[in-house]
Amino acid sequence: MYLSFRKYITRMLETQGEMKVLLLDEETVRMVSLVYSMAEILSKEVFDTSFIFLRGKKNRSYLDAILLIRPTERNIFYLKQELQDPSYKSYKIYFTNSCPPHFLRQLAESDRLQRVQCVFEYYADYCPLGPQLFISNFSQKSGGKKGKDVAISKAPTIDPSYYNEFSNLYATRSVDAIVAALLSLRVKPYIRHSANKSDRARNLARKVQQRISKMSDCFDRRGGARCLLLIMDRHDDPITPLLQQFSYQAMVHELTAKGIRFNRVVMESEEAKYNKDGVKTGMTVKKTEVTMNPMTDMEFFGKHMHEKFTDVIDAFSKATEETRRINAQVQQLKASGQISDVQELLTRLPAVKSKERTAKKHSDVLNHLMNKMEDIGLKKLSKTQQEIANPALGAGASELFRTVMKVIESNVHTSLDKLKLVMCYALRFEDNRSRIEDLKKKLIDEEARKGEKGLKRPSIDLIDVLLDHMGQSKRIGNCFQKSSIFRMLTQGVDVLQSAPMLLQVMKDLCNGKLSTADYPFMGDRTDNIPDNIIVFYVGGTTYAESRTVHQINTNTTESNKKPLKFFKGKRVVLGGEQVHRSITFLSYLRKLSKLRPSF
Repeated sequence: MYLSFRKYITRMLETQGEMKVLLLDEETVRMVSLVYSMAEILSKEVFDTSFIFLRGKKNRSYLDAILLIRPTERNIFYLKQELQDPSYKSYKIYFTNSCPPHFLRQLAESDRLQRVQCVFEYYADYCPLGPQLFISNFSQKSGGKKGKDVAISKAPTIDPSYYNEFSNLYATRSVDAIVAALLSLRVKPYIRHSANKSDRARNLARKVQQRISKMSDCFDRRGGARCLLLIMDRHDDPITPLLQQFSYQAMVHELTAKGIRFNRVVMESEEAKYNKDGVKTGMTVKKTEVTMNPMTDMEFFGKHMHEKFTDVIDAFSKATEETRRINAQVQQLKASGQISDVQELLTRLPAVKSKERTAKKHSDVLNHLMNKMEDIGLKKLSKTQQEIANPALGAGASELFRTVMKVIESNVHTSLDKLKLVMCYALRFEDNRSRIEDLKKKLIDEEARKGEKGLKRPSIDLIDVLLDHMGQSKRIGNCFQKSSIFRMLTQGVDVLQSAPMLLQVMKDLCNGKLSTADYPFMGDRTDNIPDNIIVFYVGGTTYAESRTVHQINTNTTESNKKPLKFFKGKRVVLGGEQVHRSITFLSYLRKLSKLRPSF
């Protein structure tokens, strides 16, 4: 997905002409930032970048303008204003999706000075987070701060339901991204979907099918192979977002301040404050921001992001030793004074400095993760999580009940971790309501003792919301299958981890055993399994599922190092409305408790 999107942007920026300006909207600016750095953009003779809704007073008639915008009513409004009183010599307009004819007519009527040179439809209406991962709904509400020259008097406002996971508008945005992904990959899908009681996957599948029918000429024109679009529902596997994953990327997403947001990570740590006399006066929060882009940091993060944490530490140690060895060679070249050595030094120095910066960044991240694990007692907590999530470990309801009770009484674990653990237990043993109520009561009592710092009753009531909307009667399949496990040796402590439900679904699919009752077709049917498969999660995906897709594409699993015949030749792309970590999943539950789904 990353490469497809980057090709679009490269083709757009390499258009012939003199110095140019790149105009974007609120969403395309994030999309472009994931595949192109500002330095790369400037190297394409781009003089400046700006937003379509920011109109400056300066006349820049000596510059060409390139626009990459979504074909929305709001963007068309600002573009019409720009064309009626143009600031640039010419305009090349690139829409990220199919543009309705009435929008094109409005633009033609506004372009009285004939400044528009061309209009293209580039199918890049999604946010590429990696080579096999994209998300559809990533826009955020504006903070309300507007520039002086923003034309807001008659501009269409963004409907609040655009940010509501349970609205028609939100679902339509997902459709836009899915269709754009299909067209950019040049494939036409057979569609299958989850048939659970929420009906969200079925409704999204129907909307995608209707859009494809309307754009049949476009799909026929672009040709390409057939693929399978499998639309899954987060409600069928609510356990995965609650479990601590131990791959590098998943740990960074879970254990940093705001997770991985558009390949940026913020690490927060407390540091003591001292006065002039050296007396401690309090604590301050230090924030460190780093870039974690799997495509620009291919040498380490892109190579190891799906590996187990202990393997990443080993790989980092080897990379550090390699960096030291190269630095020693560089010092020898500096000391020699030979002209040929100086030339070699100048050639190698940029790569050496890049390696040093990468090593420093990952050293900081790994130290942060290890400190966080120690602070919240993560190793012991994760073992209990996995005993609940994986019946193959043999732990019974009574034994786990006592273990969870001890965790709730502990002062080591955070309130949030205790809540997630009770949720895991409630999902696994939901028939035993009396024990679940006992755990809830214990949690309420323990949190009440903390006063203002404890969880409030609405947060604890999310346990009931989880069961009401994602209990066994509302799900299809089994997210607690007796799956194979692998062990991680973290400082002598075994940490167990189970695979997401997606792995079993993909095994059944590729073996031709996936139930058509649970995952029926929408529209055309086939008995053959296409080599190209796109999995899209309504309600959001996780980096655990991204890791599973990576394993399928590389044809390996933790429990079976031998190639799996049913995955041979399969190429899977994963999409979702967002990438969850546990706190965002709880936020999703909170919205679910207040809002009724309305497709």
